[in-house]
Formats: sequence, C-alpha cells, structure tokens
Amino acid sequence: MKNIPIYEIEKVWHVGILDKSLKGTNSLEGSGLSVSECPLVWEEIAELGGKYYELTKAKGRFLDFHSLTEEQREIIRQWGLESRFITLETLYKYVIYNEEGEEMYGLAYSYKEAFEEVNDEELVFELPNRMVPTEKMKERVLGSSLINTLELLCTVYVEDVLHLDGVWFHDVMDRNSLSAPRGVIVLNQIDSWTIEEVSESVVPIWGSRYEE
Repeated sequence: MKNIPIYEIEKVWHVGILDKSLKGTNSLEGSGLSVSECPLVWEEIAELGGKYYELTKAKGRFLDFHSLTEEQREIIRQWGLESRFITLETLYKYVIYNEEGEEMYGLAYSYKEAFEEVNDEELVFELPNRMVPTEKMKERVLGSSLINTLELLCTVYVEDVLHLDGVWFHDVMDRNSLSAPRGVIVLNQIDSWTIEEVSESVVPIWGSRYEE
C-alpha cells in the first residue's frame, strides 16, 4: 500500500488490566490493547476500573484510520476477502432515535430482524455488499461487529501486513456522545513498548480543552 497515513506518538496510556487472558469480547479494539492520550476521559466514557499504565516508545507508529483514502480502504477490504476474514453480504440498516431525538442506527442480518427493532418499514434499508466478519475473524478479534467490521479488520491488517504498532482513531472529542480519540496496540507489538504503572495524579487530563 502506498502513502500509508501514519500517526506517530511516543507516549500513550491504558486504564484497566494488562492480563490479555482476562480481556472481554466485542471490544472496539478487538484483541489488542486499548490506549489513548486522554485516559481519564475514556475512564469516564467506558466506566472503566483498574490501574493506570503509561506506555512509551521512541517512535510509535499507528495506521491513521480516518485518513485512509477510499482506494486504501478497498485494498484492505480485498485483502480481508482473500484472507477469509470477511465476506460480502446484504445487511439491513434500521434507524432509531435516542431520548434527545438524535438519529442512530443498527445493522441486522435479515429484514425481519431489523423490522422487529423499529416496527416501521420506512426506517429499514437494504444494504447490499456489506462486510461481514467470518468465524475466522471473530476468533481473531475476540468477537464480532457488523458496524465496526472495517475498523477491526484494520487491526488484523496492521499486524499481519503493515507491521505497525497499531491503529489510531482520531474520533471526535464529545463525552456526551461517548466519543473520544483512541488507539489500539496490536498483540505482537505490545512487548516493544515500555510499560509502567502510574498513579492517577500523573495521568493527563487531555481533552478538557476540547469541551464546550
């Protein structure tokens, strides 16, 4: 892949535990280690518990997910198909609204399943040729996600093909929407980072300047 978008960073933080055998399923980061530059924000969003860890590396290099071009995304999708991590299937999108009236959506494997979520055919949409994780993928990333399939596939691609430290997601800083920038260090790169347990008093409150 040419002109890979890279985010370089030397210090990140993790909140929780480091024992991978205790890692839960269906994580946003798959089987890797979740990290961020704003650990206290993520602790609040995800209602995390556990210890604080500071991870450092002279030149940490992450795939910058949101800077990928459509051509680069297609390369990763084709690799996922050829490697049998994903298939392309017809999915069904259903639209729902939260208490504030904001539009949200979910994905289902069948029209019936989607319709049962909203009981309104005008809020159900057919989506052909959508990526769906295979059992091979589910085993690799410790779960499955119809919405975040490409994000999780990228963690596998980074580990198997690009050999970077992980993937970085420059998500919007918005605590109310449970959103903040985040990253994942893939399993085969964790040992290349220096990890130190630290106290809460030295953990940065990055992100406060982004709040309204």
